[in-house]
Amino acid sequence: MLDIPRQNLNLLVVLDALLTERSITRAAARLHMSQPAMSAAVAKLRQWLGDPLLVRGVGGYTLTTRAEELVDPLRLILADIERTLQKPAVFDPASAQNTFRIAANDAFELVVLPPLMAHLQQVAPQVRIVVESTEGVVPVDALTRGAVDVAWGHFEKIPAGLRNEVMLEDTLACLVRKGHPTIQGTLSLMQFCAASHLVVALKGNTLPELVQRRMAESGLTLNVALQVPHMLAAPVIVMKSDYLLTLPTRIARSYAQLLGLEFLPLPFNYPPIALSLVWHERVHRDAGTIWLRRTIQSVCEAF
Repeated sequence: MLDIPRQNLNLLVVLDALLTERSITRAAARLHMSQPAMSAAVAKLRQWLGDPLLVRGVGGYTLTTRAEELVDPLRLILADIERTLQKPAVFDPASAQNTFRIAANDAFELVVLPPLMAHLQQVAPQVRIVVESTEGVVPVDALTRGAVDVAWGHFEKIPAGLRNEVMLEDTLACLVRKGHPTIQGTLSLMQFCAASHLVVALKGNTLPELVQRRMAESGLTLNVALQVPHMLAAPVIVMKSDYLLTLPTRIARSYAQLLGLEFLPLPFNYPPIALSLVWHERVHRDAGTIWLRRTIQSVCEAF
């Protein structure tokens, strides 16, 4: 077996020229190499392959049987290498059949995914999207292995080897049922503190903790009556109770419209929440991933 990793694969180009020209001199001229350099390369090839390749015959040089056997396979190999290394084609969404995997949270599914898929149905009808949970942390291993193409979320720290770009900034807002006995139309800080709160404690989601810490700085406490691990059930519970629910503003507004809940601004200042798209350095120049990132960015800019 040939120990290919230890060989200079440039010799394959030399071999192709030699087999085509059947002359060291003409092969050197074809590759713009000096005669000594070509002779040295041919010597390496003969040692590598264990065959003289070119022998003197009647009327000039001729290929050995081994060399004749190499002509067609070698051309196929070089053609495959050229196709592999040539500049990748431009990504065409209209004909693409790619499956893109996005690690994201509930917010992405509720706010970004509907307009994203509506857009893809028009411009990339054969592209498939698979969404997987981030569980509130950057899925470093999945991005590194290529198990997911991009990740979406509010991430405190982006590990080395990953790139990111902020797609959206959001604030916080509150939801109560219409007809709430004490909160109707407006929400004061006193009402917020007195209310019984429903808290969504998603794995890796630090917002409830951060809100409580922010209130503690002012000497206030949050009266948490119920804590649930999923966002889906929380607004439905609010519909049938007097609990107050705090969520990112875009999510709260969507649920208010879907379920007929009362949408109320948070009664104290809270810094904006940055929602970022993260991807691995290895796909930074991949045409398909570039298109996906720009498409998500375009959808977000329309909000």
